[in-house]
Amino acid sequence: MTDNDKIQLKSKYLSKIVYIFLWLIIVLVVIGIVYMLQQRKVNNLNKTNSSLNHKLSILNNKYDQLKEQNMSTLKHLSEANQAISQLYSNNTFVSGQQCQPEQLTLETNGYQSQSTKNNTYALFSYQNNSSTVCILDGYPGFLALNSSGYVIPDGPVLDVNYPNNSKPSIVTLNPGSKAYFQVHWSDIQSSPNQKCFTATIIESTPPGDSYPLILTTNYPVCSNSLNVSEVAPLSTFQGQ
Repeated sequence: MTDNDKIQLKSKYLSKIVYIFLWLIIVLVVIGIVYMLQQRKVNNLNKTNSSLNHKLSILNNKYDQLKEQNMSTLKHLSEANQAISQLYSNNTFVSGQQCQPEQLTLETNGYQSQSTKNNTYALFSYQNNSSTVCILDGYPGFLALNSSGYVIPDGPVLDVNYPNNSKPSIVTLNPGSKAYFQVHWSDIQSSPNQKCFTATIIESTPPGDSYPLILTTNYPVCSNSLNVSEVAPLSTFQGQ
């Protein structure tokens, strides 16, 4: 092998070494760039997590504050209910006077649906649970609500011609006795725009009072209004 051949061979080896070295540098640079990008993503995620943890901490603090407020509110409500119960228990009712809400309980006495006429007739009553005689005279307040608190839009109609063209008269309630009233509405959707719902809560205010009594029910209602009768003895509604 001549000197020239040796020089050429050495040059080839050097070229390969340089080539390999350059590729190593390129690979290291690529690895470095990938690592930097990954580190940037990790840093961004850490910043995001830190921000989320901060917001979560704020929300937890607000939750704790609301919890404390709710506990305080429940405590006040409990104290108020106890005070009201004590007030009612100490109340002395005058015999023969208008029934007070705390003397009465609201009850449902069933309902009858006439599917051919799209009518529902529901019978309700006020029972005197006190030991004192009291009287009721007139029309009761009445609201039907669903579980979302939706009330029939137009509210009840106090129908002076329902039932039997009768007029309000005084109903005397002895201890344990009841006075009745009837409510009439439609229970079938008459048009696509007609709203229907299930009345799950009934609020009824005895005649002359402003404190409503509450009853849970399960009545289908498809009316914009209700016909509410006067308070009367049960015989007024028998055969309706």
